[in-house]
Amino acid sequence: MKLIIFDFDGTLVYLNIDYNGMRESLKDYFRKHGINSKFRPLIPSVNRAVLQLEKKLGKSVIDEVFDIIDEFEKEGTDKCVVFPNAKEVLQKLKEMGFKVGIFSNNGEKCIYSVLEKIGAKDMVDMVFSRDKIKDGMNIKPAEDGILKMMKKLKAKKEEAWMVGDRIYDEIAAKAVGIKFIAVKTKYSECDFQNPDFVVTDLKEILKIVK
Repeated sequence: MKLIIFDFDGTLVYLNIDYNGMRESLKDYFRKHGINSKFRPLIPSVNRAVLQLEKKLGKSVIDEVFDIIDEFEKEGTDKCVVFPNAKEVLQKLKEMGFKVGIFSNNGEKCIYSVLEKIGAKDMVDMVFSRDKIKDGMNIKPAEDGILKMMKKLKAKKEEAWMVGDRIYDEIAAKAVGIKFIAVKTKYSECDFQNPDFVVTDLKEILKIVK
């Protein structure tokens, strides 16, 4: 089965999230519990802090921290920019017989809200988000999300692709041994190492994977 896995924010859409405000809210929350962090990079740092605090306070920490992040992501969702041809490319890939996945450090609420907003929810077969955190090792740049999608959707390495706008996406793809397509937009950090392909328009992906 052919599979193409997309990152979300920065690849299909730009969420316009107030990350500075999010960091300050997270700093305040964890500081009250004796944990100080700059939260850079954001989600991996939050994950480490959650795992540390969870040992003291239990599972409720995860819900409380994700509530903070979800609130900022909701604001970003309301102001999000959908990249040109995003929906059309997802639809065309389905017509070409691909399974489509999203592997993102964003939350499921945010991802599904945007997909529903643009009428693309039914075009995505599987989402692996930060909500799947269990042991601190399965968010990007770890490759767990890719492996789980490949297993569930029955895709071999030579049949799978990862599309993303950051080096975390590339590291995860290379760890599994699948091809990586780098997306360059005005929002991208463009910190890639050695992508297999680089595109500036999502429609270019259709020619690469055909």
